[in-house]
Amino acid sequence: IALDIINKMAGQELNPNSSKQLGTYLESIGVVVPRTAKGNYTVKEETIEDLIVKYPHHRTFLKQVLCTRVLKAKELGTYLRAPISPDGRMRTEFGYTVTGRLTSKKNHNDEGTNLQNQPKYLRSMYIPEPGHVFLDPDLKAAEAMCVAYEIKSDKMKAVFETNKKIHQVVGEWIYDKPYTQLTPEEYHIAKITVHGSNYNMGIHKFARTIGKSLAEARLVREKYFSVVPELKAWHSYVNQEMESTRKLSNFFGRSRIFTGRLDQETFNSGYAQKPQSTVGDIINLGTLGLWLIKPQHIYITTQIHDQILISLPPEDIDWFKPYIVAHLETLRPVRINGDLLTIPIEFDPPKSNWYGK
Repeated sequence: IALDIINKMAGQELNPNSSKQLGTYLESIGVVVPRTAKGNYTVKEETIEDLIVKYPHHRTFLKQVLCTRVLKAKELGTYLRAPISPDGRMRTEFGYTVTGRLTSKKNHNDEGTNLQNQPKYLRSMYIPEPGHVFLDPDLKAAEAMCVAYEIKSDKMKAVFETNKKIHQVVGEWIYDKPYTQLTPEEYHIAKITVHGSNYNMGIHKFARTIGKSLAEARLVREKYFSVVPELKAWHSYVNQEMESTRKLSNFFGRSRIFTGRLDQETFNSGYAQKPQSTVGDIINLGTLGLWLIKPQHIYITTQIHDQILISLPPEDIDWFKPYIVAHLETLRPVRINGDLLTIPIEFDPPKSNWYGK
């Protein structure tokens, strides 16, 4: 179906995975495509994302090309064809990044796949144990909260004392209207702005990610920085700390040593180090605590960075919830610049599958 849409839009049969076919067509409609030294078209996914920013009037077609490629390469190859274990379960093997966040991949028996980056709609295929439901507690706006307290932004900290979501308030700041009037696209852009700006995402990547021109992306980012001016000062402070000590420690005292060249990519990794590693430690330590005290008939099935997925009988939910809150929230406060911060846990309603729909 995705390929049919491309052919209809182009008015001809077109293989989106053929650099020659795609490059020839794009240049026929006025899109200048980069070429290699030998003159061959270069139409990788990153190139297409750059072209979307440069040629916004061709965005719909280029987005469809990306969608088709992802459907074929990522979702079909990585997820839908992932080998299932003989007992019918999808397994994974966990590793970890430099920040301490967990990663996942197929295991040593060549079974399973990455269970942390599953597209949401594919999660409907995952079901709990027979007679069970899924519960997926997560740490509410955890990284953004850590950044707000680290940069000492009274305006950001005040948001977390309300019932509003941080992305709703940032949407109000950017678009100058109540969050109840934000469109889904505006809310999505506000969400990306928080994460991307906090960690100093490059402006070209930011524009690609929110699907806007460079000029529009700069305007969005500058509005955010104007409300949270402490961010740029914090970025400079992290740079100085990395240059002088080659070390950053998170709010539990766990340190990462930076070796090699300190370029902008390394500095950007440094901005994410304290918040991501702190949240990773909270969720990992909390999950371990829960696993040690849980009864055998309750299963912790996977972890998704700031969230865990639990399979349990419906009648045990009210009984087990206080233990979840205790291990993921109450017992995990962190002291940041003199403030004792406890990141709250959120619960969605119980689910009959991982997606919940």
